[in-house]
Amino acid sequence: SWTVEMCKWALRSRQRNVPDAPWKTERHRRLRCEDEHGHRQRPRAKRNRRNREYRWEFVSTIDYERYYAYPGDDGQMGQAGNNGAAGRYGSVFLIPGDRVPAEKLSYSNDIANSLKQPINFIKNNWLTKPGLAKYLAPGSDAPNQYRQLQTVRNQLQLNWETPQSLRELGNPTVQATIDDRGELSVKLPGHLEYSRKNQRDSTQVSIIRGINPDRLQQFKFRGFDRFRDARNFALVDEGKLLRDLRGMIIRVSVSNGTKTVKQIYRMGSSQPQPAGLAILGNIYKIRLDQSFDPLLVKGEALTYDIKVDQIARSGAVYSSGMQLKQVVDQVTLPKVTYSKAENTQR
Repeated sequence: SWTVEMCKWALRSRQRNVPDAPWKTERHRRLRCEDEHGHRQRPRAKRNRRNREYRWEFVSTIDYERYYAYPGDDGQMGQAGNNGAAGRYGSVFLIPGDRVPAEKLSYSNDIANSLKQPINFIKNNWLTKPGLAKYLAPGSDAPNQYRQLQTVRNQLQLNWETPQSLRELGNPTVQATIDDRGELSVKLPGHLEYSRKNQRDSTQVSIIRGINPDRLQQFKFRGFDRFRDARNFALVDEGKLLRDLRGMIIRVSVSNGTKTVKQIYRMGSSQPQPAGLAILGNIYKIRLDQSFDPLLVKGEALTYDIKVDQIARSGAVYSSGMQLKQVVDQVTLPKVTYSKAENTQR
């Protein structure tokens, strides 16, 4: 290994044609103290202007760049008249400072344990750089490149800014990873709404609203057990969530085995109530329109397939479904099969 000293220089300027004008520092520059021949280096002089003159002043030796070389593979001896295998050049690494920082690439924990203090992330990138030859002996045929360590960092600060309690919202898990640019990818469950503020080497995520996950995907079917009516039925949201959602979509599909008719009902704060759907509190009363008439024939055995998408304010979609069979013009208590799908994150 070998070390290269780094020097700090200050570019200073003062007003010309003014007696005893003070020198002011405009900026600093970090530069290798010596070139490859051992001569002291200084920044290139800045040209004076009509009313201002400039000069570079040495400040101090501020840092060291340490280069580490690792040997390549040795060649192998020839055998039985065959040539031996060629060796390989070693590698040179430039590491600012005196060590390689320990990486922390990802994080996963529940929110309660993530609110206590900032969470630090570190990633090391090894960049291929040209210019190794000027540090080697004249005539060296080693490749003119080395690997330079670039370390990127970020810090995640998680804030709880909703009056709802952690217990009420389930104390879910937060996950985060850092990429090559030092940017964080943060993943929170879709039932939470949050804001994000990115600053240099810092990411602040504030949870501002949420839904108890136990209130999602809680629809139940009601109908066909009191009247001879295969056109009208209801869905009951036991979670009572419509006002807490961005929107909702109900998809109804009815089939007799050879023909299928579908209807979609969309709900949202900016949309009018769909035709054929009446909302009474947490009850959604559906009346199938005339497009279903070819199926609603007395004695026809039908399969009802109903899907419900609940769209949280975060944009996540929670899907649930139900399927049942019913014979037109009969009063029965249908057997309903319920299903829940994995929510689709934003």
